[in-house]
Amino acid sequence: MEAQFTALRAGEPVSVPTSTTFMQAINAGTMSATAWPLVREGLDAAVAVSDALAMAAHKLLNDSGVTAGPAGAARAGRRHARAVGWLG
Repeated sequence: MEAQFTALRAGEPVSVPTSTTFMQAINAGTMSATAWPLVREGLDAAVAVSDALAMAAHKLLNDSGVTAGPAGAARAGRRHARAVGWLG
């Protein structure tokens, strides 16, 4: 997601170095040229979710009987962060 986040800030598709993350499925270093028009026109903002928050959400979901992968848990982590007031 770093490429998408950076592209939104830059106003154009970019490539960025990647690193190891719990959310490997969404660890793209290059913004998709095909997706860029949709991202540019469809998003007003983006939120980065840390590995720690995604891991906590992943554990909570799985402990609750909801099967979720690490990338899917990132959304739950972001929702949790907003619910507890970490995000506006």
